[in-house]
Amino acid sequence: MSEAQNQFVKKGFWINWSQGSVMGRTLTVESATRNIVVALLALCTSIGMAQLFNLIAFLFHQFRARGKPSDGLFWQQQALLRTLPTPTVLLADYVKL
Repeated sequence: MSEAQNQFVKKGFWINWSQGSVMGRTLTVESATRNIVVALLALCTSIGMAQLFNLIAFLFHQFRARGKPSDGLFWQQQALLRTLPTPTVLLADYVKL
């Protein structure tokens, strides 16, 4: 791919009016700043996904909790879900059970 020359690239916040004032907002930054922005977005995404996984595991645990007599395997699975491990640990321990 060819890159535009620096003299033709506007740095900073600007709006592409062909896409409207909301969807056209964009940010053009230097390479070092771009790497930091991407790293922060990746960090925020991974934290958000971890919290979403914990919420789903908790809701699954609560959905299965009926208060009825069950076997030991059921209680082991419930204890595993309640400890909220990482997805890979949960999968590995669930397979072991």
